[in-house]
Amino acid sequence: MLIVNDTVSKGGNAILKAIGDNVKWYADQNKNNLIHLGNELSLINIQNTTKYYVQNTNKDGVQSYSLGEKNIPDGSNVYSSDNNDIGLYLNVYSDMTIQSFEVASDKEGIRRFLLINYKGDTIGKKDVLIKASDRQLVEVNFKVSPGALYQLKTDDQINLQNLGYKAPRLRRLANNTTYPYEIYNVAEIPTSLRGGSAYYYFFNISIVDEGIECESDLQEVTAWLDTDVSTVDLVDRYAIHPNPTSGSVHIQSSEIARLSLYDEIGRLVYKSDIQSGDNLINLSQLQNGMYLMKIRNDKNTKQIKVIVAH
Repeated sequence: MLIVNDTVSKGGNAILKAIGDNVKWYADQNKNNLIHLGNELSLINIQNTTKYYVQNTNKDGVQSYSLGEKNIPDGSNVYSSDNNDIGLYLNVYSDMTIQSFEVASDKEGIRRFLLINYKGDTIGKKDVLIKASDRQLVEVNFKVSPGALYQLKTDDQINLQNLGYKAPRLRRLANNTTYPYEIYNVAEIPTSLRGGSAYYYFFNISIVDEGIECESDLQEVTAWLDTDVSTVDLVDRYAIHPNPTSGSVHIQSSEIARLSLYDEIGRLVYKSDIQSGDNLINLSQLQNGMYLMKIRNDKNTKQIKVIVAH
């Protein structure tokens, strides 16, 4: 995990960063005080150097599976009655996502695919234009928790509205079924909504499990107080524009000084002397991002955050 510290003058604002998928910020090393979630922690009115601790959590060992009948049948006896919307029962044994399945039809139209729990609550819904074809992949990405007797089916009222009858006009396998279709400890299709004599509509169901959560080592991120920065107001001595810049900045200076520019992880990327008057500084070689500019004279330092956006 990449971390980015920040250095500010007393009373200034800091932005600490940690690059990861699921970043947690803690105030102490024992993780007793969770203070923030996300990639950036914004701090105001810095009075002292302050340390924070970050950890990233990601998923490891995610596996994909194919559930149910694989081959969509051909022939004349491949559709159920126009009056019946059927589907499949599904038992789920671990958290997972139904990513997709394959269907086939001889009639184009919108179908609404549903995932319904045993209480009758719809927990997944997606409208898809089904074309007249021998095979079409339908992506739904329904997230499912462990439970029994989920129903995977279509909406008969949408079928009636778009097709003229309650059935979805999707192919099914009559006879030759091998219920239950199961993946050990993951999921199972015990039967169809009309029993085991036919397999309805949803072929080659693609599912993925949630994997195992893995936590990174705890890392320290620091908002540094720059004690070299004087409380003397230097605003009138240096004027910088434009900021943000697409390539160059003008620095109006009332004296000779030393300029240093640092990237987000504290690396020195540019340095130069500046003279009294107008100084043109070319930053076109830098990548887009935020940089910390320090201008020092014999006694004081001015810090400015400069944004480069080509």
